[in-house]
Amino acid sequence: MTRSSSLVVGVRLVVLLVAAGAVVAAFEVRRGGGGGGGVSPGAGPSYVCPMHPRVTARSPGRCPICGMALEPAGVRAAEPPDPQRFDIARRRVFSQELHAPAWIESDGLVSAILYNDEAGGLAPDEPGSFLPASARAARVEVRAAPERPVPWDSATARARFRPVAGASAGPPGAVGWLMLPARTREVLVVPSSAVLDSPRGPYVLGAASDEGEPERRPVVIGKALFGVTTVVSGLREGERVVRNAFFIDAERRLRGATAP
Repeated sequence: MTRSSSLVVGVRLVVLLVAAGAVVAAFEVRRGGGGGGGVSPGAGPSYVCPMHPRVTARSPGRCPICGMALEPAGVRAAEPPDPQRFDIARRRVFSQELHAPAWIESDGLVSAILYNDEAGGLAPDEPGSFLPASARAARVEVRAAPERPVPWDSATARARFRPVAGASAGPPGAVGWLMLPARTREVLVVPSSAVLDSPRGPYVLGAASDEGEPERRPVVIGKALFGVTTVVSGLREGERVVRNAFFIDAERRLRGATAP
């Protein structure tokens, strides 16, 4: 046998001895330090490795696998408040031209589907234009009808517009786009990850402080843009909401804190 072969064999023996020692140590810890073969119901609190729950002992010590201190079984230290867990409802200003799918009703008026924040911010008689999808049809100037927009779904509403000067927007059933000129709109927004949906409508988890237990808050939402969602009602500026609400809400449901 050459010298290099002997060295390889020696290294392998050392590795095997270290591994065997770890297994024996783990077995001794699991037995509770030698004697008894496990913790009996009346033997007092047992200790467990927070990273390797299969490693237990009757008295404090360290895990032979990772070296971490053993903790009393069933005890977990309270987690400090996470300042990144919450965000606040805040004001944002947007200024952009609005485009919305639209069609011509049987009475000749144009119906368009706007987000709730857009529909709620319509000015009386606000001007716009209807652009038919047909390439042969011309753009028609319209103005907001006096009737209030009606809900379409949880985030949108149907608003109606009348052609100006008695013009015709086109035949009933024709589809196209409603276009509203850009103007400054101030809205209340929260992170989109804070908004959850349910059969009863969208909601957020709000709390008064980092330590407070979040509570379910129904909201009326509008457009989602650039990672934020517009809140039309249900929150006030500065109120706290859970940022990544899906996982927190799922945990609450498992604990039975809220009804499904």
